[in-house]
Amino acid sequence: MENSTLPFMRPLRLGELLDQAIRIYRRNFVSFIGIMALAYIPYALLTLLSSWLSLSSSLSAIQATSARNPFALFSSPGYWLSIGLGLVSGAVYLVLLNGIATSALVNNILRNQLGQKTGILDAYRQIGPFWWKITITLILYTLLMLAAFVWLIVPCVGWVSGLGLIFFLGTIVGQIIPAVVIIEKMNGIEAITRAWDIARRRFWWLVGFAIIFSLFNILVVVGPTYLVRYLLTSLVFKSTSIDATVMSTMISSILTSVLHLLILPIQITAWTLVYFDLRIRSEGFDLAISALDPASENLIEDIANIPPAPGISKWLNGDDIGRFVIISIAGWGAYILLVGIVFAITYASIGALR
Repeated sequence: MENSTLPFMRPLRLGELLDQAIRIYRRNFVSFIGIMALAYIPYALLTLLSSWLSLSSSLSAIQATSARNPFALFSSPGYWLSIGLGLVSGAVYLVLLNGIATSALVNNILRNQLGQKTGILDAYRQIGPFWWKITITLILYTLLMLAAFVWLIVPCVGWVSGLGLIFFLGTIVGQIIPAVVIIEKMNGIEAITRAWDIARRRFWWLVGFAIIFSLFNILVVVGPTYLVRYLLTSLVFKSTSIDATVMSTMISSILTSVLHLLILPIQITAWTLVYFDLRIRSEGFDLAISALDPASENLIEDIANIPPAPGISKWLNGDDIGRFVIISIAGWGAYILLVGIVFAITYASIGALR
């Protein structure tokens, strides 16, 4: 067994947490990218193929519609094949990328904090007994997300709280689940409950962190992609033919995939550090770590056996519902404001043309 060192842990401010995540990523760039690439490349290829078939079929159907064949799209084999590939890519994303690869990276991050060097394939081998546990947990989590979307359409009460619930589950709880499964060796409903409970302890800080990371992804991934797509359509592929449109879209999609692959390890690293920080602040996790024997042959198991703080007994309480209502109202307000701005700009543009 490699010699391990116990990490020095303390509560981190937002800037320190992001700085440490980037430092860890830079030190382990090749292994982190390699771990995610093994799962991301098959997902990206399936997604690109599905998009190519769907776009080609749709553009061909538009031409056929002008020839008085409005159902041309539904009679295209490429259209139905694209739907099938889309479903397969979704399953690959859930099980292989969001599940197994993310868990392997969390395992690598944990061992990196302990001073243990772990290779790309070793990171996968070490989570061997847990791949089915994370898969089952993510399937249950997906069902819970679907239930949240159903709640969203419930008149009145769902309208004013469902959006906040979906945001909390999708952008916060879902990011913490892999760390709970790998580090605490939990699975299923127990892991989801644990992630939910940890996230509630610093609710508004995590909401702000999730928003910052979402804006970061938009800035680094979405922004350059749209810029490249604009340059391609305006300078390179000026033709409006089907081939030119498909080629422009595929190039920008490939760029999106590459950028997402580069950013994904930073996101997972940051959320793993957030998990550590939450336990440090609420459970004395740093003190428990420092009390362990670094020479132990079962150091990973010793960390898993550190007892958690008692959880909040109820899944939902009045404070939770109030927070979800605030987020929902803010979200609907932002959406209405955005639609209003777009409508005003469109109306002004039409008026100027007249």
